[in-house]
Amino acid sequence: MFWKLAYAGVMFTALNANAAITTVTPDGVDAPGASADKTEFITFVEQTAAFNLAGSLDLSDKLQKNGNQDFVFGLYKDNSLLKGVSAFTELAGDVYEFDFKNLQAGFYSLRFNISGGGTYTFNASITPFTTVTTPVPEPESVALLLAGLSVIASRRFKKA
Repeated sequence: MFWKLAYAGVMFTALNANAAITTVTPDGVDAPGASADKTEFITFVEQTAAFNLAGSLDLSDKLQKNGNQDFVFGLYKDNSLLKGVSAFTELAGDVYEFDFKNLQAGFYSLRFNISGGGTYTFNASITPFTTVTTPVPEPESVALLLAGLSVIASRRFKKA
């Protein structure tokens, strides 16, 4: 019983150690215009390991769809467009949801322009990307299991 509790405690601690979540919520105002200096940048802290990014951006029915082509709407990594508008789920009213998995380490930013300027609401969570590996039994383990089952089965048949 002690070992089961100790094992459960270690597993619980390990799961919580990987569950660090960073929440980003910089609501703000975008200046009118589509030039590079009028583009809104939401810059994330440099990520040093693979991570997941999920959240939403509410642009209040005013996304600048034909803005400066150097700064189109999307997620950028190291100043290069990584995920364009098609990678986001567009809801009614220029609300965009996103759930990007296994993004690699680096500098990331979200860039957009609001038609005529205006306010926006942004919410995002950054969580470490973790892979769950399922252990594969070794052939010796399978052989031992089958041997044990055959011993149990032979004892049951002898009793019958």
